[in-house]
Amino acid sequence: DEQVNLKIAVTARLLNPELRVVIQSTSADYEEVLSTLGGDIHVIDPFQTYARYLAATVLDPRIHTLSQWISGSPGATLDLVLTPPKGRWVLCGLGRMGGHIRDALTTIGISTVVIDPGLDESEASAERIVGRATQANLAAAGIAEADGIVAGTNTDSDNLSILLNARALNPEVFTIVRQNLHVNQLAFQAAEADFIMQPTLVGARRILFLLIAPLLKSFFEELRERADDPSQAFVAETMAQLQAEVGGTSPRIWTVDTARQPVTALDRLWDEGYRVTLGDVLRRPSDRARNLACVALVAQQGEDEAIMPGADYELHPGCQILFAGTLQAQRMLDATLNNEYTLAYLMTGIDPPRGWAMQWISERLSGPVPTA
Repeated sequence: DEQVNLKIAVTARLLNPELRVVIQSTSADYEEVLSTLGGDIHVIDPFQTYARYLAATVLDPRIHTLSQWISGSPGATLDLVLTPPKGRWVLCGLGRMGGHIRDALTTIGISTVVIDPGLDESEASAERIVGRATQANLAAAGIAEADGIVAGTNTDSDNLSILLNARALNPEVFTIVRQNLHVNQLAFQAAEADFIMQPTLVGARRILFLLIAPLLKSFFEELRERADDPSQAFVAETMAQLQAEVGGTSPRIWTVDTARQPVTALDRLWDEGYRVTLGDVLRRPSDRARNLACVALVAQQGEDEAIMPGADYELHPGCQILFAGTLQAQRMLDATLNNEYTLAYLMTGIDPPRGWAMQWISERLSGPVPTA
């Protein structure tokens, strides 16, 4: 309920001005009202989020593969790439979801034909067909020659019917279907659409990422912005690095926040004036020539952000780093960040002496080492 959500958000903001507020809303008017409240407020519009995501996926299908893998979708790997076509699309339903998808596809040069019973009769044309998405109207929209179709009404039975009718006229058409109610999951799985869009799931997943890994927003925004690069090198290189370093399915996503979490080894070396890089902390203690099975997706220091930072990225107090990797890599990285002897060894390749007497002798022979 949009009004209930707005009331909760405004009331919470008034009672606690420092509170982070995450609200789901598909109303542009509500979003404008919330933006005037200031502070840490995030408005999630699942329809707009999905439309932007779809447009980016059409430009570079690897974005869908990456998103499914990072979010831990069942069976998702970095090998499977599903390719939405870049030709003509038929959009069934021009509500909030259909409108956002039409705008997003138009922005990237994709032509669309809309079928909706709520359209004004005076605006009827070859690109705007008034009525339900029956076989006759689908044929009039040119479904036989279309490359993709979106069954995006707010009724599940209508969407499944549209899917069946479209396939009867064009078995090769790329299909996106909107699932409104989770209780209909079995029916939608049996329909075998190329994409199933669940607004509630899109919103919930976005909120979850904001809570557990807020830097992921910057990561995906960068992917979407780079998707229209003709070479598509950034997305391809990102996938290749993740495949080589992590691979597998369902990666761990975690953030190291040196301002909130104690990292005793880093703090000690920073206090002593040593330069510590991302490459230093990602080495394997058992073999310095190899990295842990994880990749830094985003590094943030103050207002500065680096997407897919390199090994020479220098870490400073108060930095936040978003990682994707295995559970073992997460545990080993945590151990490194909190063990100054291990970190000193990874930085220098020298296993420093740990007793005070051996440290005194070592300093006399070769100068101080980066530990106590």
